[in-house]
Formats: sequence, C-alpha cells, structure tokens
Amino acid sequence: MKRTFLLHLIGLLLLLPGLAPAQQSNGWVAVVISQEDADRLGGWPLDRKYYSLAIESLLNSGAGSIYLDLAFPSADLLHPESDAWFADLLKNSPSVHLVSQAFPIPDSVRILNLTSLHGNRFIAPFSLVFSPEYGGFSTDSASLVFSPAGAVPASSEKIVVFPDPDAVISPVSLTSVLTDSLNLKGKSVFVYTNLNGISSFMEFPATGAVVPTGDLYFRMIQAIGSGRFSLLLPAYWLLVFSLLAVSGGVILFRNRIRIPAAFFTGTGLSLLAGGLFLSGYVIPGWLMLLPLVFFLAGILFLILPGLRQDPVPVPSAQPEDREQDLSELTDLKYRLNFYENLSSAIPDDLSARIVSEDGLVFHASSPLREVLKKSVKVAETSIPVMIFGESGTGKERVARLIHKNSPRAEKPFIAVNCGSFNENLIESELFGYEKGAFTGALQSKPGRFELADGGTLFLDEIGETSSGFQVKLLRVLQEGVFERVGGVTPIRVSVRIITATHQDLNQLIREKKFREDLFYRLNGFVLVIPPLRERPQDIEAIFAAFLKDKNPDLNYSPALLQFLFRQDWKGNVRQLISSTERAVVNAGLRNRSFLIPEDFELPDLTRGQADIADGKALQILDSFRSHQFKHRSISLVAAGLGLHRVTVTEYFRGWCIRFYNQAGTAEGTCRLLAGDPVLAADDGFQARVSEYLAGAVAKADEALAAGWDAGRFISEKFRNCPSVFAADLEVFYENQKRERPS
Repeated sequence: MKRTFLLHLIGLLLLLPGLAPAQQSNGWVAVVISQEDADRLGGWPLDRKYYSLAIESLLNSGAGSIYLDLAFPSADLLHPESDAWFADLLKNSPSVHLVSQAFPIPDSVRILNLTSLHGNRFIAPFSLVFSPEYGGFSTDSASLVFSPAGAVPASSEKIVVFPDPDAVISPVSLTSVLTDSLNLKGKSVFVYTNLNGISSFMEFPATGAVVPTGDLYFRMIQAIGSGRFSLLLPAYWLLVFSLLAVSGGVILFRNRIRIPAAFFTGTGLSLLAGGLFLSGYVIPGWLMLLPLVFFLAGILFLILPGLRQDPVPVPSAQPEDREQDLSELTDLKYRLNFYENLSSAIPDDLSARIVSEDGLVFHASSPLREVLKKSVKVAETSIPVMIFGESGTGKERVARLIHKNSPRAEKPFIAVNCGSFNENLIESELFGYEKGAFTGALQSKPGRFELADGGTLFLDEIGETSSGFQVKLLRVLQEGVFERVGGVTPIRVSVRIITATHQDLNQLIREKKFREDLFYRLNGFVLVIPPLRERPQDIEAIFAAFLKDKNPDLNYSPALLQFLFRQDWKGNVRQLISSTERAVVNAGLRNRSFLIPEDFELPDLTRGQADIADGKALQILDSFRSHQFKHRSISLVAAGLGLHRVTVTEYFRGWCIRFYNQAGTAEGTCRLLAGDPVLAADDGFQARVSEYLAGAVAKADEALAAGWDAGRFISEKFRNCPSVFAADLEVFYENQKRERPS
C-alpha cells in the first residue's frame, strides 16, 4: 500500500509542469560557443571582437533581448581595440544583458575597466535564493528582466520554476551567427559556452544528466520568460493536500472501498483545480469535469451492486517476458563481473613506454615518432612545411614543435585557422588594417604577418581559402611585402610559413579550387600524420595517460582496450579524449571503480564478429586461461563461476570454432585460445583441441553429405552451443563446404 501511494503521488506531481502556463513569450534561442568555434576563431580566449560582431549580427537579425553568460575577468592586452569596441557596444545596447554570479547585484558594475553598466543590465539566475532541486528564484532577480509585466509582485517571495526536461535544445553555433543570415525577430537570445576545461558543468535535477551550467541557466530563464512559474502562495499547500486526497482515493479504490474512494478522489480533484487556478495556470475543461465524473461514479457504485464486483486480476507480466528480463539481467551481471575482474590500474611497463613530447602523447613504438624525428630535422632549415592529417591528429602541435626547434624559436609563433574566416575577415586578420578601413576599425591594427615577423606563421586548413586570398598570399610569399587593408604603405616581413590541411590538395588543384603555383610554393617539405585508427598503440597510450591525469583510481580491462581499438575515431585524438572524459563522468555517476564500453557512449562497430563475445563467454575464456587449460579445467571453471559443466564445455567448443575460423589450423587455434605461446605448446592441450576440431569437421562432413544448409547443421549438430557463436558456426560450415571436393 505504501508503494502504491508513493507511485500515484509521484505521477500526479509530474502532471504539474505539463499544464498550460498562463502566459507565453515569443520564443528563445540558445547560442553556444563550442570547442569547434574556439578552434575556428583562433583558440581560447577568443578575441572579443567576435562577441561584438555576434551582438551586431543578432541585433540585425531582429533579436529582442540578448543575455551573455560570459566571464570578462581582465582586459585583453593583445586586442585593446576589441575590448573598447565591445565595451562601447554594451554601453549603447540596452537590450544586451550579462549573467552575474554575484548576489545581490550592485547598482553599478564596471566592465573591463572601460565602462560601467547599471545593475539592471545584469541577472543572477543562480543566486543565494536559488534552490536547484525545484528551480526556485526570488522575485527580486526574476521579475527584473524576465517576468511578464505585472505577473510577479515586487516582493521577496520565492517562485517555483518548471523547466521542461524533455525540451530539445538545438543551439546555434557562434560561427553560424557570424557567417549565416538568421531571422530572430522578436526572440530572446541566450549565449553561453560549452568548452571542456573552461565551462562549468552540473547535474540537471530533472534528469540527472550532466550538462554545461549555461544549458541549465537557459532552461531556467526560458521557463521564467515563458511564464512557467508559480508563486509559493497558500495555493501551493492546497495543491499538496489535493494530491494527498486523490492518492488516498486511489488507495481506497484499489482496496475495493469504492464509494468513499470516489468521493475522496472527487474532493481532491476539486481542490487541485482550485489550487492550480490560484497559482496562475489555465485549467483545461476536462480537469474541471473530472470531480463531477467521480461524484457520479460514487452514486453509481451505491445504486448498482453489479458494478461492485471484484475485478479480474491481470497478471503483471507474461512468463516469457520475465524470462527475457531475467536473461538480460544475468547477461549484465556477467558483463559487469567480467570487466571488474579483469580491470586493473595502468601497467607499469606501459607507463614506461608512454612518451609525452610538447603536448603530444604517443607510444614508444608509434609511427608518430618518425614524424617527429623528421620535424626536428626540418626545423633546422627555413624551408616551408606542409602537414597533412585528419582533424584532431595534432597538426598544430607538430607545427609548434618545428618552431621550438628552429633558429626562430625566440620569435613569435602565430597560428591562424583559415577555415574560420570569410575572405574579408582573413585578409584583415593576416595583413592587418588601417584606422577607418571599415566599420568598427577604430584604430590601426597589425596583422598576423607583422606579429610573426622573425618567427613562424602557422596557417591551418589552408585548403579552405578562396582563390582571391590565395593570389595575395602568393605575392607575400614571393616578395615578402604586403599592405594593410585600407593602407598603401608596403610592409616587409621575414616569416617562416607552415601550413596544414586535411584535404587532398591535388584534387582541389584539379577542380581549380587551389592554385597550383601556391601549392608548390608551400609544399617544400611534407609531413603526414597518420590517423589514430592506424596507430592503435597510441590509442592505449593517450587513453591511459589521460585517465591517469583525470582519475588514476579508475581501472580498465584488456577487453575494454579491444573495444577502443575497434572504433573509427574520425575525430582522432580530440574525440578519444572527449570520449574518455565522458566515460569517467559516467563511471562516477554509477559509483564504479572500473570502466565499461557503455561509459564511452560509442557504437561497438564490429559487435558479432570473431574478436568479440558477450560478457559470459569472455569470462569463461579468461577463467580457462587462468587454469591453463589443464585436464580438470572444465570442472574448475564451472565451480569457480557457478555454472554447469555442460555449459562450460559448450562455451569451450564455441571458442575452438571461432579461433579455428581465424587461424585455419589446430596449432593456430591453440595459440589464440591460450593467448600464451608457452601454454599453447603443451602437448596435452593441443591433443584435446585437435580431437574436438576433428569431431567438428566430421559433423560438418556428415551434414554436407546429407545436403543440409547451415541452419540445419547448427540446429542438428550444435543445438546446445551458445547463440553468441552461431555466426562462427555458420562461417565454419561454409568454409568446410568450400574445401569439400565438388
């Protein structure tokens, strides 16, 4: 009875956030600054001119109000003109607000030591009066900007906010704001960051998901701006009592006390409707009719005895459903036990073989070592270098290594991501501009070429530049001279150029998208960084090094490494690190001291192939190896795992078939089974494996002689073999069919 009461009470409480609020806004849009944005715009911290350009773009797109969840702890000494522009834009744009961590908010706040803004330009969503369990704000902060006019009195009463946990937030990227045409007429915009190591993260109370703090801010602010809140008036207690009344009626009904239950529930629903009305919610018509329905039901139960018959009990679940649930739970138990039993800390011998050089982590036997040797050698010259590699392989780190080991090491290293700018922006970034050259050019600014004079200029994603820019770049490389945008004075510099791209420049040349003469000017020495999937030893080295730095108490198993080796890693090192960080968080949420594949939230791309199996099969194989496949190993494994000898025997036969498909010989099967050359050479072990394989081949010959297909062969000859080996048996049978003389 107690559990029934709690279930009904929780269900009715969940009804409240779904009711229609009294007021609605014109809509909200989230703009997120992601790691991809930071990379495309020159790295973090961003030059604040991008904030200014984004605000101008949002205002031009018709945005009504803009809220910035960004920190500005100090002035940007490298870009003072950007700070001045940004501060001036804030001062003259009253519809732009800043999120503040301070509470109470002072009357005046100074920004970047350049300008002061009134306190009403700030909002403190997470202040001392906020309770994240249910989303409570004080009206002193909430009504300042977000509340509809007159909806919340100017008092210190708390309000309850109903954020929608199921609402899909598809934020717009900062790059899209800068480059695309958006229509945001009448909408409010909230800008926040989602950067590992920069942004803060917290658990979303409604779902338990770990999200950027800005995401939770946005949901709460959106809820207030949409009117999804209620004052903590006495109506709140009215709602509580009404829910208790309804739940009590449900309990009485389940105990076949029908008449009091109907009146009890009807009274509770009446109180519920009244409480919701007093709280400012629109009450649907069906909710107003429900009390009358329950009162009528009570009368019917009173005058019609036939309706008071006990209902026919309905079984909670069919036997086959229970068997399936039990099977899934059993498989999960074996899977968790398998990873826990095999998991251990980072091996000492691996730690000794992990190399970390200038931010690059790799295995001592990695092909990346040869790339770095060439990098150090070419660094001694002044020849241009072109680096090819997929996104996330570490092209910029290799470029920095070249600069560090070059005669120019004492001069600046300047990196530019060419793919993050349009043609006009990249020209002003590289060549600089004179005062008044365009709107917002309040003073002259040197370009990246000038800043890199005497040093190294790294041009990432050179393949994404326009033909017009390529012509200007070629002239600078040939003559060493350029002019600023809006200027006429030639400027001469000495800069070493290192370029990088993930594209096939030869194909771009054939498509007339990249100048051939520029290619030969840049293509002095070529370095190719292989993708992560082609150097699996680096996957373990990077994963282990990052895990040791993030949480050295977490363990992992060889089976988990095999799972990581099977991934495509299209994002290479960047994707591996972010996935590992996600896995650490997931393991922590579940209070586990070891990692499993599900923690990474990645697909197992080869599940069902020969090198994987379910948790039980892997656990049995590991137990066989620990007992060294001795004569009594089947009994020992069965006793140790609490299984029947027949079950263990069938798993052993399944592994023999699987490894025989891979090796093609009994000797090779023994090596794969044992995982140890010394153990595989044992004569007794080899004899047992050979005997079983000979029997399997004989069964296949009988089935082939009878003209059976693979399905009948498996069902007739291997009916007790675990289903995880079904695909292996089919491959085995087809192989025997091909080898059989026609």
